[in-house]
Amino acid sequence: MARVGIRDLAKEAGVSITTVSKALNGYSDVNPETKRKIQEIAQKLNYMPDANARSLGGKAQKTLAFLVSGLVEKDESGFVFGLISGMYQASLEHDFDFIISTVEIAYDKKPVILISPLVDEYDVHKINQICADTSKHKESVKNLLLETLDKETLLLKQDYEDKDTVLEKIHTIFMRNGYVSEGFLASMKERERMAPTEMGNGLAIPHGISKYVKKEKILVMTLKKPIVWDKEKVDIIICLAFNFADKERSRKLISNIYQFIKSKDTIHRVRECTTEKAFYEIVRSL
Repeated sequence: MARVGIRDLAKEAGVSITTVSKALNGYSDVNPETKRKIQEIAQKLNYMPDANARSLGGKAQKTLAFLVSGLVEKDESGFVFGLISGMYQASLEHDFDFIISTVEIAYDKKPVILISPLVDEYDVHKINQICADTSKHKESVKNLLLETLDKETLLLKQDYEDKDTVLEKIHTIFMRNGYVSEGFLASMKERERMAPTEMGNGLAIPHGISKYVKKEKILVMTLKKPIVWDKEKVDIIICLAFNFADKERSRKLISNIYQFIKSKDTIHRVRECTTEKAFYEIVRSL
């Protein structure tokens, strides 16, 4: 009989692999009823954790593990490189290790970051360069985010019922202000089809291909009620339109965004705030 894996539990429970992993490893951000259901299913199916996955922790220290599934010729958005290098810089500043993977991993020793599979050899080369020579100049999160956001790209407590409507609204705003060209919406939807951008904790970070970006912009949207993004419910959306014309600045901004979203307290405060003033006060307090 085939070994029961975490994917089997996720399918049986009707939730994502990330949720199953968190439930089995005691994370506090999983609904108690969902956690109980997953644990009961695990017991019923005689699920046993993969010893190989758990052994990854070992005694290695300050190790960046880069796990890739299915390298492709080109990642046109440039986002993957920026995200990886940004997270690497954040890890240096906060002295912790993490795993980056294109597949979901049930591993409870260190954070696991799920990224898009669109990574090429040139991106890997650039990542190695970042590892060898980290940035000497730092820009504060508040300066970068405050200068990137404006009244049209900070949308609080919006009322939308599905992901496609949200993406279309974002695209309309970007097009109206000349930030992107035709094709950006289609590239966002294709990205979602290949690798949904939900990040857990009610957050999604959609993005499109860089060739359709005329001027870099970030849009932040919160929803009155969570919507199902792929398998997880989402009520905070941070859409990135990056062309990487200034790669160093783009990388720093993505690093700042990562530091911003990794704080559960910050995400909670953003979720609760109802005015632009309150949001900017959150950013300024970082």
